[in-house]
Amino acid sequence: MEATSGVTFSFGVVISAVALMLAAVLSTSEMLPGWADPLNLTLTSSMIFAPISGGAGVMVAGRLKRSGTLALAATAPQGRWRALGHATLAAYVWLVIGFALFSGAVLAIADRSGPLSRAMWLLPTQGLILIAACLVIGVAVGARTTWFLTGPVLALAIYVSLFRLDVSGSRLSPVYTDIYYQVWLEPNARLVIAVSLVLLATAAGVVGFALHLSGWGCQTAAGVTALGCLIVAITQFHFAGPGDTQLRAAAPGTCGAHDATELCVWPEDGLRLRPALKALVDVQRASASLMPLARVYYEVGLIPPSDGARPFLMPGFRERAGYVNAAVHAAVPAGCDRESDRAHMELWALINERLNPRSTLPELGAITVADRQVAAQRKWASERLVILARCQ
Repeated sequence: MEATSGVTFSFGVVISAVALMLAAVLSTSEMLPGWADPLNLTLTSSMIFAPISGGAGVMVAGRLKRSGTLALAATAPQGRWRALGHATLAAYVWLVIGFALFSGAVLAIADRSGPLSRAMWLLPTQGLILIAACLVIGVAVGARTTWFLTGPVLALAIYVSLFRLDVSGSRLSPVYTDIYYQVWLEPNARLVIAVSLVLLATAAGVVGFALHLSGWGCQTAAGVTALGCLIVAITQFHFAGPGDTQLRAAAPGTCGAHDATELCVWPEDGLRLRPALKALVDVQRASASLMPLARVYYEVGLIPPSDGARPFLMPGFRERAGYVNAAVHAAVPAGCDRESDRAHMELWALINERLNPRSTLPELGAITVADRQVAAQRKWASERLVILARCQ
């Protein structure tokens, strides 16, 4: 069989070793409890697997072309694309095995104590679609060129393209310690539509190519594309139905918590941040519940608030800890006085640093207060809230 012999088998051994190596060096210290982070890492790993799959496609097609197999297959009724299809499928089998090895290792070492929603399975699904698309591109390019550097150049081009997607805001990221989330799962209708169209177009091409090779179903380009879009659309809507698009969905009646601290946050349009003095009261209440300021984890979901907890929401703030930051910002009029500005910045930086362990904000001297005793922490925060109250 093509997948268990020759160059394809050697490639499979290499991709499996790469997958296990990535999983071995992966740090879980930045992962939050639950399924969202490890499943997202399966998608971000496509930054590594997709370029490899593109280069593998060139390698597979180039080997068939150099051996004369393609020229011989062109004389057969099924044509050269059937021969390329078998080799492509064999390579994809090994890519899926490598992807599964990495994903299984990540899920094995992760803290999966949080809830799991159907929408989260879109993360590894998109990774597999991306890998398949790059493999098909590699095969198509390799069948038309004999340049010996085509594989490395294509792999580099794919990596740069994915990196540029990350820069432009799609949040695809290499497997580093920071973890980014796909905008697909965020409650933004325009982004959902835009990314869905891209996924449908990509997946339709992959599905259409596979159907064309198999000889099953539609044979025209329009028919293949339409059938591919239909299949993927049904799959997408099955996994991401209404109410399932929250990236994290906390258990009913609970808030994201760690030890004795907790904070309930959820993006509900009917709730708006109370301005001025009311916002300051909210911040003071949240600050009291956050002390001692340990590593606090919270979930985004429509859940009843617990006693003393209050939702914070301001348009434009959808990042981690953004709701509390928005409340602190709204509590302080701009340009009140220098002392209030300093107190505001210290309190905001402290809350942000404790709510967001991945924050890249420059550390202020005030953050060292987190190392003090609980009473000292609360006294420090209370003093700054009193200063801020003068500006109301």
